[in-house]
This record gives sequence, structure tokens and C-alpha cells, in this order.
Amino acid sequence: KVGEFFLGVLGDCGIDQEENEELIAFFKENIPPTESLVAMRAAAFKAATECLKDDKESNVALLRCVNVVVHDFELTCFKPKEYKLKQTFNLDVNLSDAIQEMWNLDVNRLTPNVDYTINVQEGKKPYWKG
Repeated sequence: KVGEFFLGVLGDCGIDQEENEELIAFFKENIPPTESLVAMRAAAFKAATECLKDDKESNVALLRCVNVVVHDFELTCFKPKEYKLKQTFNLDVNLSDAIQEMWNLDVNRLTPNVDYTINVQEGKKPYWKG
């Protein structure tokens, strides 16, 4: 049922406002159980593979449609978690201290020499090879 619906939506490689509203209504009526959320997303991509063509522009349009389908699905079926701060902020600080505090709280930041390396001696001119 879901695969056929996705094929109908993705078949013309375009989603207009009316189809977008149909998608949202479909997802509201067919909210899958939590353990099937990944399968629902996968069904959209599987349906898209059946619509692939040799034309790059058509395939890009198809991927945009898949993006709309997945976005509507996530918007309708997922509930965002409420983020709770582990500490409070002092808003009466200068900009430098505020930025430092944001840096300290960023647990996803990249680590030098682990996530990236910088080679400042590779080449002095863009056309020189290291």
C-alpha cells in the first residue's frame, strides 16, 4: 500500500502543493509503529529507484521529491525531544566569554589531528603540487 502510494507521488518527478497536502494526510492516517519508521523511509527510496531514468535532471528532480516525502513523513510522524540544558547561562557576559562558553558546550566539534589535519607546507601556490 505504501509503496504504491509513493510510486504514484514520485512517478512524475514533481510534487505540487496538492500532492504535498495528500502526503501529509496519508502519513497522519497511516502512522506506522515505532519499529517500522525506518522501513517507511526506505520504502520511499525503493519507490524512487523504480522511477530512475538516464536523464540527470530527472533524477535530481526525483531526489528532490524523495526529500519532500521524507520531510513530510518526519514532520508528521516524529516528535522532537525537548532539549534540557544541563546548566544555566549568565547572559550578562561579554561576547568573547559567551562564545567560549558555546565552544565548551559543543560536544560534536571536530578534534584536531583526529578528525582533520592541516598541512601548511603542502604548496605555496595553488598550482604547485605538494
